[in-house]
Amino acid sequence: MDKNWSTLSPYLNSAGYCVFALNYGETNGVYATAAVADSAQQLASFVDKVRSAPQPGAVPDPNYTGVGRAACADQQAGSPFMQKLDSVGDTVAGPSYTVISTVNDGVVIPYNSQFLNGPARQVTNITIQDKCPADPIEHDQTPNDPVVHQLVAHALGMASGPADPAYQPNCV
Repeated sequence: MDKNWSTLSPYLNSAGYCVFALNYGETNGVYATAAVADSAQQLASFVDKVRSAPQPGAVPDPNYTGVGRAACADQQAGSPFMQKLDSVGDTVAGPSYTVISTVNDGVVIPYNSQFLNGPARQVTNITIQDKCPADPIEHDQTPNDPVVHQLVAHALGMASGPADPAYQPNCV
């Protein structure tokens, strides 16, 4: 939450959005390292709290604990968790999806493996460098990139559907 949302959260807040963030999947003081299924349960609980909070609502960061760094193993291509996740398809009916990725991703390899399959009315996959070729941003820092800020705000501003794939942010 503090690392990944320190600039995107204030950017979206200044645009009028109510922003909630969560530290999840803690193992030995390091977030996002617990088993993905455990983190998903924590996220589900957090979403329920946000949805039931008066708007704009504030949800305290829960104190989560765990053992090991199962998140890395869960997210390996071909892992039992990924096989189960892949078995149900990339999307569900209802929400729109906008995926923003970077060719400089040293965590998700290959970077485009994070793209979702789905109809264009529901899914837009964006590679930052297709919009701004000189942008050097890497996986960890994408939420702090001014180009990503613009892409996220654009996607959130859509009346319906995902981000317009033709949208061009200002390259800074």
